[in-house]
Amino acid sequence: MRTFEDVINGAKAMGKKRVAVAWAADDVILESVKAADEGGIADCVLIGIKDKILKSAEIAGYAVKDENIVEAKTEREAGILAVELIHAGKADMPMKGMMQTSDFLRPILSRETGLRGKGDLSQISVFEKPQGGLL
Repeated sequence: MRTFEDVINGAKAMGKKRVAVAWAADDVILESVKAADEGGIADCVLIGIKDKILKSAEIAGYAVKDENIVEAKTEREAGILAVELIHAGKADMPMKGMMQTSDFLRPILSRETGLRGKGDLSQISVFEKPQGGLL
């Protein structure tokens, strides 16, 4: 993969995934969710304060369905709910919204209820450099 378009095409080839977005009330997050939805990459469950999610979605020009919002009052609760949605088969993977990293990772790494498996846990970020190429 040499361009961001290659990354997007690779994601599309894997089939649409369901993403649990913990603490989703942010304009940039909702722009990303909109792009993933419209690009056929992911359907997202948005976790957080409903009114704030709807306001950010409106700013991003994204029409969110009520059934795609899960109410959470705190960042910590949003992280826990993201993990619960994965265990329930209602999401394939978590995504960190605008929240503290510790509140996102703590429920994921929990020995009792987290997403630990036999393999490694990894996070990947991909950026396209202005002069070309990926970082």
